[in-house]
Amino acid sequence: TLHHPFADAVFGHGLPLPLTPETPTDPEVLPGTPPPPPPPPPPPAQLPDMLPARFLPSAPTIDPTVEPLARDRGIVTYAAMYDGLPVVVKRLALDHGEGSINARAIEQQLQILAELRDVSVLIPSCWRYDVAIAKPPHLDVVLERRRSLRDVLRCAKRQKPNTREEDGGPLGWAAVHAVATSVATALASLHANGFIHGAVHDGNVLEVACGDGAHNDGELRGHVALVDAFATFRFRGVSIRTHPPEAADDEEEGQPAAPRACDMYGFGLLVLGVVRGQHPLDAVDFK
Repeated sequence: TLHHPFADAVFGHGLPLPLTPETPTDPEVLPGTPPPPPPPPPPPAQLPDMLPARFLPSAPTIDPTVEPLARDRGIVTYAAMYDGLPVVVKRLALDHGEGSINARAIEQQLQILAELRDVSVLIPSCWRYDVAIAKPPHLDVVLERRRSLRDVLRCAKRQKPNTREEDGGPLGWAAVHAVATSVATALASLHANGFIHGAVHDGNVLEVACGDGAHNDGELRGHVALVDAFATFRFRGVSIRTHPPEAADDEEEGQPAAPRACDMYGFGLLVLGVVRGQHPLDAVDFK
């Protein structure tokens, strides 16, 4: 066989260059060797499925004599019972004395709530429906790639229903219905993700959405269209009720009857949706 120095250097002394690397053979399996372990099971769902996603007609039963399971950055965890099932209730305590709200604390706590994955019943609100959210435009919860909630509400404040001011007019029915529909859609999305809450009062979500501190005067000023749109909008076969019959005895000082089971402020629900990447107010043009 003739050899050429260059060919030998490239191809190796007359041996053909292998086109593919040799594949190692499987090791010999000896008799009696146990089979390999099975693959790990898939991770569990992000949210538990203890209870169906639906409105709570009543609040979970929490024994007031039992200490909470945990307290973490304004979130209190309780062991409770609902429909005979043990559940975990996490409450977000809002600082709302005198109508003042610590917006930064709310933002941080809602972000914590948005990351929770061990919750059966989520109630980011105060236990009793006794103090309304006042002056929502001063809240400053920044939306990603969006205007801040303060900016949105400031625009709405200039156009609150049944009020004519120099820089704006009344909020029209189309915008009102869009607010109710978009917020209800956000509610449905939260329900689909396993979040359960109490009754939603129209003077919460829609008061914030329209920037109208109606409860300050003890009445739902200019919210007739809002109440009608919100109360009649249905999703997943569930009707959003604004004033449950059982709340009739909760009326005082001329305020509309507020449900005793109203553990979820519409404000908290709305901002929670924003924190989770939903923007229920985007469908409304407040300009």
